[in-house]
Amino acid sequence: MVVLRFLLLLTLLCTCVPAQLQSLSILVKEVEVPASENRSLAIELRALIQVQIDSLTESQQYGSFSCKLNWRVTDERAIMGMAKKFIRRFVLKATFYDDALGKEFGSVAVTVTGSGSSKAAAALNALEKLEEPQKKLAQAIISAKNDHQNATSNCSELLPLMDQLITERRTADLLALSNHIGPTNTCHGKVNTLTAEVYQEQQALECSQLIRAAKLQLVAGNIAGASRILSRLDPELSCDEKADELVDQLVEKATAGELRPLDWHLRYRSNNYDRYAARRYIISQLVLNSVRYD
Repeated sequence: MVVLRFLLLLTLLCTCVPAQLQSLSILVKEVEVPASENRSLAIELRALIQVQIDSLTESQQYGSFSCKLNWRVTDERAIMGMAKKFIRRFVLKATFYDDALGKEFGSVAVTVTGSGSSKAAAALNALEKLEEPQKKLAQAIISAKNDHQNATSNCSELLPLMDQLITERRTADLLALSNHIGPTNTCHGKVNTLTAEVYQEQQALECSQLIRAAKLQLVAGNIAGASRILSRLDPELSCDEKADELVDQLVEKATAGELRPLDWHLRYRSNNYDRYAARRYIISQLVLNSVRYD
């Protein structure tokens, strides 16, 4: 339902979204809600806004560009009658930032009001209204994406920063940031040279651990889970022949849907391989795996 309603917003804004936005999405990493609210509200809010951002950016891959949501009550009252009714007003603030760059890229606040037979029901009703197209939020996403792209195209600032991340051994931030530097970016060649060794070291470091985890999932009969874990290994680097053996087992047992996370492994075997696209997908999986939601 969220996706269907958001398609209307995409239609309204399609002429405003430049081609360069069709790259990576923005990952909702943090959600703050009052302690008095049901914790499931934060989970639903994150999912709802993530769907909208992914739909607008036409991507479900991520790097270091993130979003923080803050949900707060600005007014509430109870109306007494035959059936008690609560009316509550909320403000949702979305802040866009990149920890690797150490910069913020703007914020936007959206106000919604909900009503219901309880405070929780009123909050849920307000949340449901956010499923409707939010032009103000979409415009802020477009603006933030443009500003972020400009920042990641400034090689004179970007390259020294990436050197610093290497010195500080902030591997996760370095790789996540490098995901935004595509082949059309003027910094791409130097960034690729700068991060190639770090990327290979990261793959070697996690190789054995991921293979063990994938084996456990396979033994448990969770083929899709095993595929998702192995998708975090670069097929071109061949960190361990056991990884190839596991892929062979999955190919024999899995359905097309269960094998989807291993698309780049299968493309590599069939010589239909895009090194940059595969690496971007793998780093995106690493970024997603590093985020924990309570």
